Amino acid sequence: MRKPGWIPVAAVAIFCLLPVCVHADMGPKRSIEIELQNMPAEPYYFGILEPGTKSGFTDERYENVEEDDRWIGDLFYEYDEDGYRLFLYGGGASSIRYSETQIREYGFLRYSYMVPRTFKVMTVTKSGMVAVSDPLTVKAFNAVCIYDGAANSLVEGTAALSAPFFIESLICLLITLFVEGLILLFFGLFRIKNLPHFLLVNLVTQVLLFAFNLISVWSLSVYAHYIPLWFFAEAVITVFEVLWYRERLVKKDGSISKARNILYGLIANLVSMFIDLPLLIFMVLMR
Repeated sequence: MRKPGWIPVAAVAIFCLLPVCVHADMGPKRSIEIELQNMPAEPYYFGILEPGTKSGFTDERYENVEEDDRWIGDLFYEYDEDGYRLFLYGGGASSIRYSETQIREYGFLRYSYMVPRTFKVMTVTKSGMVAVSDPLTVKAFNAVCIYDGAANSLVEGTAALSAPFFIESLICLLITLFVEGLILLFFGLFRIKNLPHFLLVNLVTQVLLFAFNLISVWSLSVYAHYIPLWFFAEAVITVFEVLWYRERLVKKDGSISKARNILYGLIANLVSMFIDLPLLIFMVLMR
């Protein structure tokens, strides 16, 4: 059977329309997002420390540092204890952030280029109070961490189990039910007797897809090949649904048309797959 030529074209078109921020070097980028809690009342600077010898002087030594606070920039750049130093991006850009500008503007910190898997965080207030956390090794490829300034504790959160992730997964399910329900109506198969089969198979397959997305968020080996693995997972789901519908969906007169049911299963899954794709990419790859 000839394969539909519009499928790869549509996939490329959908991907190109997504608001994705890219770097010159392609591929997944490890990221660290840090939520700050119970931080000092006075202005402070915050930075990430990575394993290695001290950073020393760079052109960005005082980037994000007020002119009167350059001594604080020196503290960060000269840090060299327990085999840790200030984390610098590939081009030497500073990871220091100031509470009254970058932190206040965004409410959290996000580092997303060549970030270390094991790191500490360092806080220096304007009055000279210095706090350095214990090291943390994150498990997730796109890690979400919580730093408690009062307790000086750094822990990894559970981004994949957060409310937004569940909500987005529920939205995918509702979109799938709506789209495939409309196609079911178009094929003349929207019958009370067919609804239990329709709802059950979609609930099962969406739970399996949710589990796949959950694994992708936590596993680098899966995350790095998410798109081809997702297409493979969708192909397996499509075959499962086609086989399920083939013997179960009935027409108005109560008869079963295997050819119609198979065609419905194929078209419904292809259409919903490409409609869901942008949201799934956001859920997994753009976090």
